Amino acid sequence: MRILLLILFSATCFAQDDPRMAYSLYSRLGINGPVKTIITKKYTRLKYNAEDKKSTKGIIYSVIKNWYDTMGRLTQDSLVMYYNRDQGAIGYCKTYTYDSVKGQPVINVTTKFNCIPPYDNDAEIQSVIEFTTVNDSVMTAQEFTDNDSYGTGLQPVASYRFYLTDTLLRRTTYNIYRKDRQTGSSSYEYDQYGNFTKTIEKNSTLPAVDIRHDVLVIDANGNATQMLNYQDAETKPEFMTLYEIEYYE
Repeated sequence: MRILLLILFSATCFAQDDPRMAYSLYSRLGINGPVKTIITKKYTRLKYNAEDKKSTKGIIYSVIKNWYDTMGRLTQDSLVMYYNRDQGAIGYCKTYTYDSVKGQPVINVTTKFNCIPPYDNDAEIQSVIEFTTVNDSVMTAQEFTDNDSYGTGLQPVASYRFYLTDTLLRRTTYNIYRKDRQTGSSSYEYDQYGNFTKTIEKNSTLPAVDIRHDVLVIDANGNATQMLNYQDAETKPEFMTLYEIEYYE
């Protein structure tokens, strides 16, 4: 019954006429229910035992924390990526506020870089993500680094298209407009709880990658808290993901 209630909550939360919710869904793939925070930890160089997969250990290489309001909207996130054995790291923190410009739904984003050691980067970036509903299952988003850009014809720094079915994000396509422009897509498959079990990633500059997610532990709310991730036809996992999830009462 608890899981059923959470699934119903998720359907109510995301099945509404607000295309901005697709972005929040994109940030919490396969994690359903009244989620307050999610900490995602990824590990590589795994010590793996096929007979006891849950005991897998590894070296941490990224930590992401997302915060959500009671409506399921992403309000904050942070990313730390470790790049050497001495735990040197880079990262950022973002805050998201929800608004509209000329009747168009937007999310205003503030990105800061002084939130992780050594706290020596005071740069701050303001951007706005503008959303459009194409139909009941397709939403688009364009991100600009100038909050006054809407309607000016400026080229976005990134654009996305989200495809949803039954409150689950099935596919995302993107364009990153940099000097080395990138285009690509990600497609997702899920189990009966809504945990995603397969991702197919395609990028204009890299070969396609098929990632299988082996869910090892599911919490009382039906969400995965540990999974091993296998790339293409490999029989040993490429990396491990652990989730720490806090729920609203």
